[in-house]
Amino acid sequence: MVRKYPDDARVRDGAVNYRGLITAQIVDCHLHLASAAMVDTSHKEAMKQVNAALALDPENQRALAQRARIEVAANEGIGFDLFD
Repeated sequence: MVRKYPDDARVRDGAVNYRGLITAQIVDCHLHLASAAMVDTSHKEAMKQVNAALALDPENQRALAQRARIEVAANEGIGFDLFD
């Protein structure tokens, strides 16, 4: 749509808003997958999912906090539901 209507600010703004919404949903999916991995004490998979979330949104506070909890759990050898 943006290519078809490059001068239309409504289309451009709509595309930006839509991308932000989709990115937030994908980040949430990665965080849910990380939580599920932690329930199975799969710290490596949990970290992989959190890092994928952070690749999309590097300043996401929930992802940063979850990564810290995974690191603690991995060091202590525990697994549990980490998703808020």
